[in-house]
Amino acid sequence: MANLWLDSIIGNAALQTSEYGPLEDAAKCLYPDGLYSQAKTLFNQIATNTETSDRSVKIARLGLADLEMLVGDMQNSKQLYLSLQPAFSTHSEPGASALILKRLGWIAGSFDDFNEAQKHLDEGFKLVASGQSPYAHAFLEYAQAMVIFKQGRFSDALAFATQCEARRWSIGDTHGVAAARVGIAKISFAMGNIGRACEAMNSALELFATLKNDACVAAVSTHMGALAGAILIDRAKFAGALPGCSGADGGAAILKALKAFTSTGKRTEPNPVRVVVRSVDSWPG
Repeated sequence: MANLWLDSIIGNAALQTSEYGPLEDAAKCLYPDGLYSQAKTLFNQIATNTETSDRSVKIARLGLADLEMLVGDMQNSKQLYLSLQPAFSTHSEPGASALILKRLGWIAGSFDDFNEAQKHLDEGFKLVASGQSPYAHAFLEYAQAMVIFKQGRFSDALAFATQCEARRWSIGDTHGVAAARVGIAKISFAMGNIGRACEAMNSALELFATLKNDACVAAVSTHMGALAGAILIDRAKFAGALPGCSGADGGAAILKALKAFTSTGKRTEPNPVRVVVRSVDSWPG
C-alpha cells in the first residue's frame, strides 16, 4: 500500500487488490499530484460502478468531498462530509472519522465559527490519541494551527504547525510537509519573522515542484508574490519612502517600494532576507 491518504482511511481493514488499485490511482491524483479533474473522474467512476463494494463507494465519496473542499465549495463539501460521517464508525475506522472531523472543523473555521470548529477538532484529536492514525493526527494539527491563527493566537498556531510538519516528516508525507511549511510561513510573517517566513515558503515551493504538483506550485507562487510585495512595502515604509502605504495600494505601490528598497541602505533587523525572483518556467510542469 502506497498512498497515505487512502491507507489512513482504510486502516487495518484491508481492501481486495481489485478494489485498492482503482482507489489508489484516484487518491494519488488527489494527494500528492493535485490533478483534481482526473481525481474527480476516477472517484466518480468508482462511486457509480454497480459492481463496486459499498465500502469502496464510501471511500470514493469521501475523496469527492475532499475535492469539493479543495476547490473552495465549502457548503457542498460540508454536506457531503455530514452525509458520510455515520458510514465510518469511529471505533472501526478512526482515521477516516478523524479526517472528516478535521474537514468539518476547517470549514467551520473558514466561516469564523470558532466554537464549532474547536468542537470538531477536539473530537478528532480524541480518535487519534492512541497514535494509530499519524496521518489524520497531522491533518488535525494543521487545521488547529490555522483555526487559532485566525483568532490571532500566533505563538500557539506556530507550535501546532511545527508539530504537524514534524509528524508529516516522520511518516514520509512530503506533500504534507510542504503544506505545513506554507502554514508556518503565513504565521511567521504575521509574527514579524520575515526570514523564517521566506525560508519556509521557498522550501514548500521546492517540495511541491519536486512532486510535480502544478496546482500547489501555482498556489504557493501566488503566496510568495504577495509575501514579496508585503516585504517590499514594509521596507519602503521603514525607509520613509511610502508613509501610510499598505498592501491594498497594489502594483504601483510595490514598484515604488522596490525602487526605494534597492536605492536605500541595508536595513538592520533580526531576520535579514534575500528576495530571489524565480522564473515560472524553471519549475517542472
